[in-house]
Amino acid sequence: MPSCIPGQGHRGGIDPIMMALADSYDFVIIGGGTSGLVVASRLTEDPNVTVLVLEAGADRLSDSRITTPGLALTTWDHPDFDWQFMTTPQVRSLMAYQLYSCVD
Repeated sequence: MPSCIPGQGHRGGIDPIMMALADSYDFVIIGGGTSGLVVASRLTEDPNVTVLVLEAGADRLSDSRITTPGLALTTWDHPDFDWQFMTTPQVRSLMAYQLYSCVD
């Protein structure tokens, strides 16, 4: 469990990510998905702009399932990596038109 003391890691050591955080930012982007990272990338084209991107979830920077490209598929549908949020089936979605496919 993360510590409430800035710069302290969960094992009592110095957390390099916490130590690298600034006191303030020009922009804070909530969500490190494709859109959030594109916005952050564009904003930081100006070297005078500081941007913080916040993403939910645990720190997985040292997890081999993230750092090893061949293991990326092991994260799919895994509750540690996937929110497993299901939506209501949509009547007009592409999958709804499977019955009308041209392929036999």
